[in-house]
Amino acid sequence: MNRTTKTRHARGFTLVELLVVIAIIAALAGLATPAILRAKKSADLTEATNNLRNLGIFMFEFEGEYGTFPSETIYSENSSRFKNASGGQTSNDLLGLLIAGNFTNSEEIFYAKGGARSSKKPDNVINTSSKILQEGECGFGYVMLSGGNAMSTSDNGGRPLLVAPLKPNASGSDPEFNDNPYNGRAVYLRIDQSVKQAQIDQDTSKVQLGGNQTLFKTGEDSVWGTDDTPDVRPPK
Repeated sequence: MNRTTKTRHARGFTLVELLVVIAIIAALAGLATPAILRAKKSADLTEATNNLRNLGIFMFEFEGEYGTFPSETIYSENSSRFKNASGGQTSNDLLGLLIAGNFTNSEEIFYAKGGARSSKKPDNVINTSSKILQEGECGFGYVMLSGGNAMSTSDNGGRPLLVAPLKPNASGSDPEFNDNPYNGRAVYLRIDQSVKQAQIDQDTSKVQLGGNQTLFKTGEDSVWGTDDTPDVRPPK
């Protein structure tokens, strides 16, 4: 008696079915990507906020010893202590006095994503002036007063002292902020040692505080009053 053996073959995907699967995967990826990006930016904002809290500790220790926050005058009058500082007018140069003066040995707390012209994770190499807070390692703008005068805790506690993220090379009395890195938010350390977040207006690139106030608006009803003018030193 003859026996007929039948071989069963597994049925594969047709071209149409494969295209449908690929389309579904692409659609799901497209839906997930914005959420992933928002989560990443929120994480970057959290990192900048935490770094500001830590950085504030050493800023106020510096002010307690020298009477003001970092300035070019303090650097020039104490050159022996700050021999590893580079000198200069950017926030990298001025905030580098905290490292050169042995208030902290960590460059990591100066980092803020999107706050500098380039982005470079700090390497914590601080043995020479050329290595302390190199380009991209500091992301915070440093707020002084016109004429290169540093502020102190005797000034209005609501004034911002360190801010991020500025637009590349933004500086002066009313700099523009970059609304991309932190989902349209800015973060800043105030003289009263509090760390705040606020919305950046997409049209003006200014930080909104409510009541038609912006972070650097001067006038009688502002934290700057009519006598002082902010001077923001940008990171490099």
